[in-house]
Amino acid sequence: MKHMLHKSLALAFTVLSLNAVAQQTSLKLNKGDQYQVVSDAKTAMSIDAMGQTIEINGATVTTKTYRVDDIVNGNFQVVSITDKLKMNMEAMGNPVSYDSERKDNDEQLKEMDKLIGKEERMVVSPAAVMIEKPKRNDGDPDPSALLGGMTSAAAAGTSNGFDLALPALLKGTLKQGMKWDDSTTTKEAKMNMNISGTYEVVEASDAVLKVKYVGTQKVSGSIDQQGMELETSGSNKIEADYFVDPKTGVLNESTVKVTIGMSMNAMGADMPMTGSVTTVTKVAKK
Repeated sequence: MKHMLHKSLALAFTVLSLNAVAQQTSLKLNKGDQYQVVSDAKTAMSIDAMGQTIEINGATVTTKTYRVDDIVNGNFQVVSITDKLKMNMEAMGNPVSYDSERKDNDEQLKEMDKLIGKEERMVVSPAAVMIEKPKRNDGDPDPSALLGGMTSAAAAGTSNGFDLALPALLKGTLKQGMKWDDSTTTKEAKMNMNISGTYEVVEASDAVLKVKYVGTQKVSGSIDQQGMELETSGSNKIEADYFVDPKTGVLNESTVKVTIGMSMNAMGADMPMTGSVTTVTKVAKK
């Protein structure tokens, strides 16, 4: 009986020790590596426009390939290619859809065909900081605007433009129970965004690092919507779960939910907007 108790206690301490393993995280990629990234974003929101409620619901699935072409001075030269894009949106009962694998897309969205197969080149540091961003011509379509400017404003601040890793999760040695605050300020077109919040490591093992995040995204600026410039401001809540491969620093999976609390102003009329954008992203090595 005593022997069994000793074995049980030993097993329990072993499990606790494994759960408390400290993991050193940095981005480790090899020349020739290829990853497939599938992002599934779902939007449900309503806009109170001068006494009328506009309901907008949408879903966008984007499939990309990331390819590591070279490693120069310790930095990764990466190419991203949009392989497939599928979108469905309904606003005020009017459905709009796009599917890159179809030939009969809505005429107004056929310009999105230009995105499919296009290579975008970037240079990324081992801390997942984008040193050189992809170059985009003025006339190129912007996939972030597929669900409208307000939706993209709510979601844009949750990504650093590089889907394989997140700088905030590459903070050296991480172990279960660690918490740290992080704040970033970005500017997208005419929109200013500040995101601040807290990360917490809820699981740390040789197989996975699971990190939870709760934060706030403050947005201000203007967006162009069908030729009209709309002043926009608000504060969105962000909740996220991240699963990181501790061996490579690659973000294997993430779920990010943005709860919208914004408003826009058009011709002196204030239009509050509520709802959510939830994005599930999965990464697999090819």
